[in-house]
Amino acid sequence: MGDSDQEDYPLFTLPSAGKPIVVSVSVNKVDLSMELDTGASLSIMSKDTYSSLSSTLPPISPSHVILTTYTGEKIKPVGAIDVDVCYQSQTATLPLVIVPGNGPTLLGRNWLEVIRLDWSLINHVNYNCSFSSLGEVLQKHAPVFRSELGKLRDFTAKIHVQSDAKPKFYRPRPVALSLRQKVFDEIDRLRGLGVITPVKYSEWAAPIVPIVKTDGSIRLCGDYKVTVNPVLLADTYPLPRSEDLFAALAGGKIFSKLDLKHAYLQIPLDEASKKFTTINTPKGLFQYERFLLESHQHPHYFNVQLRTYSVTCSMYVST
Repeated sequence: MGDSDQEDYPLFTLPSAGKPIVVSVSVNKVDLSMELDTGASLSIMSKDTYSSLSSTLPPISPSHVILTTYTGEKIKPVGAIDVDVCYQSQTATLPLVIVPGNGPTLLGRNWLEVIRLDWSLINHVNYNCSFSSLGEVLQKHAPVFRSELGKLRDFTAKIHVQSDAKPKFYRPRPVALSLRQKVFDEIDRLRGLGVITPVKYSEWAAPIVPIVKTDGSIRLCGDYKVTVNPVLLADTYPLPRSEDLFAALAGGKIFSKLDLKHAYLQIPLDEASKKFTTINTPKGLFQYERFLLESHQHPHYFNVQLRTYSVTCSMYVST
């Protein structure tokens, strides 16, 4: 590599949680395992590796190349060499930059522009490794990935009402014929999940309000604003403010979003509280076994439980 003005090349290499993709290449008739790195502009070999192979490699020549890492750090190479590269039936003389240290040998983009790799073989090996690792994780934590509804352990939600609250019972409201079968299907689905249970008698009963979702299915809601909501005792547990959330995120490096499926339905109801959730439907009376009361108590209860069960989730945001 001849003398020229200093050139700056990006070395945008990030650490990966997976196994590196290794390509076997013949360099000056020596089989060499190189890590495939499409984030590196140039192919690189450490000084320690060069020293161990110096008898088969040419002397190091000065280089005006400057490497820039992802974080902006500058790396001054020891120098560079030209080597004879053979991959399958392809041969070429290509530059190899020598850098300080003992890191892995990287196959960068400048070699990829000349040598055509067998990507089908590389992808096959890489995908098999990924699927194998994923399969092990799924098998190890199989209960978490089951399709049935989850249930919070060692806790039941309690509904507190004013001491002078009087029960209110409403008859079922008529359901449009176009929605009737969908409402029946949703009732059967909730029964199958153990979310609701039929009862023969209740002092409390709220009419239902079927909500049509964007996919055409039905969300079954109890109209509790006419029964228990006006006499509920408010939970005083403080919800976090947005300022608290942003303060907790300050200095973070990895961010993730957790969206719990049917989150409130995972909270079982206290036995004495179930009567307040009774709904009156065209198929009869049903009580909720899970905490699906349309009320302002939801966020408070769930925030408390997230803080209790998860030391890594410092915040809860209800939208």
